[in-house]
Amino acid sequence: FQGKAFLMPLVVAALISVLVAAVAERIIQVAILGWRLPWWMALSLSFLLIALGAGVVVGIVYSQASDLPAAIARYTVRLDGLIAELTEYFGEHRITIASDVVRSVNLQAMITGLIGSAGLIVTGFSLVVIYCIFMISERGLFAKKLHQIFPERDDVEVVATAITLSIRRYVWVKTLTSLITGLLSYGVLKWVGVDFAETWALLIFFLNFIPSIGSIVATIFPVVLTLLQFDTTTPFLTVMLSIVAIQVLVGQFVEPALMGRSLNLSPFVIILALTFWGNIWGVQGMFLSVPITVVIMIVCSHIDNLNWIAILLSRDLIEKAPNSAKPTT
Repeated sequence: FQGKAFLMPLVVAALISVLVAAVAERIIQVAILGWRLPWWMALSLSFLLIALGAGVVVGIVYSQASDLPAAIARYTVRLDGLIAELTEYFGEHRITIASDVVRSVNLQAMITGLIGSAGLIVTGFSLVVIYCIFMISERGLFAKKLHQIFPERDDVEVVATAITLSIRRYVWVKTLTSLITGLLSYGVLKWVGVDFAETWALLIFFLNFIPSIGSIVATIFPVVLTLLQFDTTTPFLTVMLSIVAIQVLVGQFVEPALMGRSLNLSPFVIILALTFWGNIWGVQGMFLSVPITVVIMIVCSHIDNLNWIAILLSRDLIEKAPNSAKPTT
């Protein structure tokens, strides 16, 4: 908790470096007239692609921020109308408390805070990029260092490879499924005519990286804003049913089919990790909770004295690593 400002960019950089290296390896595999790009060029192209993606995100958010005050004014008028309708239907005494709670929510402050958080992330992104560059440049040297640190173990490279492959698969699958969810949701929001459809699609994309509760929060925001934007309930019902259907389809069918059981994490452990790292590092900790837990489980599965921790964290039982005869501390 005290080292959050130092440790969190380091963990993010480690994840991004794994993703960058994976993209570079995919690029190298593509042959053009029998010629393949050299490693340094593929690596540069990978960084460029990720930087372009980040630039698109920032551009969309800040281009729509100027329309926010006018939209909030319309939403406030619509909210007053909804409260009046509910008061007439249910009675003033039953609606008073609920309306007070709703009015106490400062919508503009919430959305402005989200945009401000995005700005802070972009500001700290430069430090993450510097970390990534040095991590990737010392990739081969790091493996040799591990062998020198643990000379009595012959499975160090196995552990490092297992961690890399698991994290790479997780990041790839979550990125792909979040992208599918975001694009399909954007199509629905744009078709209905919801304000800031691009921003909501980005929010859905990023929140889907948070296990379990991320998809719920990502659904609530655009659905509630649709209710406040339109005078009829038809757009609200259309957006709600469509986005929920997309989340269920991708989350319950597409993602398990792509991810399989490769992570082997207990669903209960995922919730615990989400809560723990959320309390320690906030929202960013929620994004990082699953990768961190996967690393802990893999490392513990190769250490005799800590194998019981890996078993507790796993969905299925884990056999003791066959080549971990000598325990380390």
